[in-house]
Amino acid sequence: MSQVDKLSARFGTWRLAAEYRGGRRCFAGCRLAGADLNGATLDEIDLRAADLGRAYMCGARLARAGLSSATLAQANLCQADLSGANLNEADLAGAALREAKLVGASLEYANLRGADLRQADLRGARLGGARLMEANLEGALVTPGQLAEVGSLRGATLPDGTRQQ
Repeated sequence: MSQVDKLSARFGTWRLAAEYRGGRRCFAGCRLAGADLNGATLDEIDLRAADLGRAYMCGARLARAGLSSATLAQANLCQADLSGANLNEADLAGAALREAKLVGASLEYANLRGADLRQADLRGARLGGARLMEANLEGALVTPGQLAEVGSLRGATLPDGTRQQ
């Protein structure tokens, strides 16, 4: 990431936080690639189709957030709270979601190829058509019924540590 990109991401993060605190919730389509949102509280924010690729969002609260069609590829969402979030058709390829809380989240047709979902809480999450190829679900709280709805698990590590063929 260039210095200009880093400065742009920092300014975007500052502006997002200030406007969110001021009551604005709709940031659909915004560009926050590489932004530092670690520990941010952004419940019910609308980030549909936003670019959050490579963003740092460890421990962030995004409960009931609208993230459908958002780009979160390579984002760090470890220990983030995404309970009830709409992540339908989102690109989470290679995202770090270790110990993330995705209870009741909707991840239908999301791209989770190569995502790290170790110890993630996916209870009640909707995974219909999601692509979890090469994802790591070791220790994740997810039912066999949920996994049966997934579009592809090829090469994924399942909750019990076995590898899907």
